[in-house]
Amino acid sequence: MYSDFSNVDDEFTIRPALIDAAVNRHLPNSGFGIAEIAGEQERRRRRLKGMTSRLHKTWSGLDIGRRGGACRMEWARLQAFLATEILPVFQAERGPLFLIKLSDKRWRVPFEEATSAVFISPAREVHKAIYSLRVKGYRPCCLTSYALTGVIEFDDEDNDDDYSGELFEPRAYILIGGVPNENILSAVFGMDGACLHAPFKIVPLPKSDAGKVLGYATKMRAETWWDFRSLGEKYRMWVEMNPQMELAWLRIMAETPITDLVEFEGFAKPLKLQFGLEKMAMLLNALIETGKG
Repeated sequence: MYSDFSNVDDEFTIRPALIDAAVNRHLPNSGFGIAEIAGEQERRRRRLKGMTSRLHKTWSGLDIGRRGGACRMEWARLQAFLATEILPVFQAERGPLFLIKLSDKRWRVPFEEATSAVFISPAREVHKAIYSLRVKGYRPCCLTSYALTGVIEFDDEDNDDDYSGELFEPRAYILIGGVPNENILSAVFGMDGACLHAPFKIVPLPKSDAGKVLGYATKMRAETWWDFRSLGEKYRMWVEMNPQMELAWLRIMAETPITDLVEFEGFAKPLKLQFGLEKMAMLLNALIETGKG
């Protein structure tokens, strides 16, 4: 049945399964679900008293303007944008694709002290690396998503307990093409041994996995990782973020515009401007139409 998506709120109410299927078909790891997003949005609005203007109240609000990174509806819109505008570009890339996961222990701060400025350091490193690639004659095409993760470190080696406290660590997830091999990426990101404090991973990707990576990199959940060492072995496990830490996380994300948490580099079109202005109705229509082929 044809729809011009003129009333976005009605579309999300009447045809949620169709929209869910369309997004998840393009971005399999996105966990996109309209009912879950709406419920989480309402819970966040209740927690962020005094900051609710940073979160949309209805889906139709997405066509009025951008909000903060705590807004689940904004991340849903971003995933729709990635599925329609970004994924086809990476799938058509002639050279190899890579996923870079970038973080640095020196960027960590106690969660009580953290502000939206926590994203400055990873953004600086990404910008410096992309500039270096261009100077070297490459033409990188990349999507960068910035995230904030809770981290707790514990080391019980030699019965000498070492507890880091509850920290926030900013991270960057970069899907990049236009660079022939990962050795070049390791060098320009300063990860070739010169920066020992910067854990990172560069993963070569088949183009068929581009949608999975875009979905994974834009889930934007409040997560805390326990990093601990015991009997000579390193372990990592996920634990639920405690309420005080989650509230701090929500406030930081709400203060940070969604447009500061995603960057588009090397694309033929001015995607930052397009991302800021494109109507949700247009994105929904494109999603449904591409599923008909």
